[in-house]
Amino acid sequence: GTDVPILVYGETDADVDDAVPSSAGIGALADCITCTVSSDREHSELVEANAKLTALSRHANAITGCQTVEEVCEQTVDAAVDALAFTFCAVALVEGEYIVPRASTLPEEDRRSCRVDEGVAGHTLQSGETQLVDDLWEDDRSVFPESRRSAVSAPLGQYGVVQVVSDEVGAFDERDAEFLDILAGFSTETLARLDRESALRQERDRLHAFFESLPVPAIYVEEDPVVSDYVRCETNAAYDRTFGDSLKYERGSLASILPTEAERRLFDAHLQA
Repeated sequence: GTDVPILVYGETDADVDDAVPSSAGIGALADCITCTVSSDREHSELVEANAKLTALSRHANAITGCQTVEEVCEQTVDAAVDALAFTFCAVALVEGEYIVPRASTLPEEDRRSCRVDEGVAGHTLQSGETQLVDDLWEDDRSVFPESRRSAVSAPLGQYGVVQVVSDEVGAFDERDAEFLDILAGFSTETLARLDRESALRQERDRLHAFFESLPVPAIYVEEDPVVSDYVRCETNAAYDRTFGDSLKYERGSLASILPTEAERRLFDAHLQA
């Protein structure tokens, strides 16, 4: 019932992981111990990696479901701390010519902005590659305070970086960098989605403003994507002034919404086409 491998040097009938006969000598025992410890360590690392990936997948759902940039930053930090067991994590996003911390577990005095071409964060952003820094004191790109000694910095596409730091030299390895890179991928995709949605909203608002300001009566008809034969209608201010009854945000069949047979035939023909 123990996780510690049991080796026996000599003869035994017990249920053990391995046994080395005493006739084989101390050298054979040493080789057996080395092999067993190495195998056990690899197994432990695999178990730990699988546990982190499982925890990370749960946080991925929360990240991809975020509706604001602030939520993405907070969820990314939560995932780094909870799923990946990092203590100090920060998400910093590009704002003009600077990379500015937006969510962090670092003390307030350690939350430093830097230019987009400055420091480990700037290099990460410019190169688009995850940076593993064993000793920040020996890295002239570092803008961290002296208490921070090592870091991993992963890019969030064009949007910024996510970084984890430690007070110890060489605290992170390639596997830590890989996990942070996976997390950054989820966050980057969500930030890109929010960016696309924002652009679509701006375009919709511009079109709506143009539609509303048209000097002639106009009506907008959109087919319902779910219910067959149903549409949504909206009219502009000139239409309302001319014909009175407003159809703004009306929803139903063409026959129930549009006032004349000519209009119904016209819109039905265009929608069918």
